[in-house]
Amino acid sequence: MSDESKRELRYASEIRQSADGKAKHLFGYAASYNVPTVIGNQFIEVLMPGCFDRSLAGNPDVRCLFSHSDLNVLGRTTAGTLTLSSDSKGLFYDVELPDTEASNSLWKSVQRKDITGSSFGFFPVTVNWIPATKPGELATRQIVDAELDGGDVSPCAYPAYERGTSVNARSLMPEALRAAMDASYTKGQPVPFSACDETRDTQWDANAASNGIFTWADGEDQDRADDSPVKNKLKAAQGFAYVANDGDKRSDYKLPHHVVTKEGTLATHFTGTLRALGDLHLSRVPVPEQHRAEVRSHLQQELDLFQEDEGGSDDDLIESQIERNKLRVAIARLS
Repeated sequence: MSDESKRELRYASEIRQSADGKAKHLFGYAASYNVPTVIGNQFIEVLMPGCFDRSLAGNPDVRCLFSHSDLNVLGRTTAGTLTLSSDSKGLFYDVELPDTEASNSLWKSVQRKDITGSSFGFFPVTVNWIPATKPGELATRQIVDAELDGGDVSPCAYPAYERGTSVNARSLMPEALRAAMDASYTKGQPVPFSACDETRDTQWDANAASNGIFTWADGEDQDRADDSPVKNKLKAAQGFAYVANDGDKRSDYKLPHHVVTKEGTLATHFTGTLRALGDLHLSRVPVPEQHRAEVRSHLQQELDLFQEDEGGSDDDLIESQIERNKLRVAIARLS
């Protein structure tokens, strides 16, 4: 072990959240590989791919804290409430939040985007220093091996690692989605159904909805061409019912039926869902036969969300339901 084994803290960015009615989770990347970051204007640090692998193989005792404070323990690996993994991008964590006042406050802050950062504490074990080659440049410290045991991952208010890392608040749906579509995702897959908290029944524009979803997922919308790349596959997929090929480009994402709200959340769109069902039945969208039943089930579950009352007068609700039923009958005749 090197003599640089003092615990160090690093900060990341982006938080996401979720809930399934039973538990609330925060998840994301606490650290990213190959992202040069200036540390205290003293040196540039780069986490080398796999630098946490040795430590993870030993099942380290790691806690999830809020802002590195042991007064707010959110989860722990040895308790099974915090899981850590390493992939080609970096160190991924998923914590099941306790039902405490502090956790609930944190949850709301993440939901409101008041807190958008994450960080991690680690012990450098093996480092490789690359001297600066020009006056005014900083030396580079490559972290080749890092110890996580006794360290932590922490949602925080002030991120310093600005690129490549993430923390998310999510519904448990992405568990199945991540397994199918994350870094190892190479085949077309149906998107698992997950109920949105909001619904919409306004005029439907598939192109506008799709562009909105990609902008929401990637944080930018510089190129709307079909072959333009999709950076955040997992997030983008949540707006569609099927993803073809490897999900690298926009044209891989099929059957949009969600819209992004002004608050930055996804809402299920009634007409969009019906149109997606119609396109599926008429084979306007190429979905392999082995996946069609699952995609259809996804879309039908989306329609079920509109069975609940959404407010308004009785006459409005009755009229709305009649129109919806007419559309359902039209779609049913296509099958």
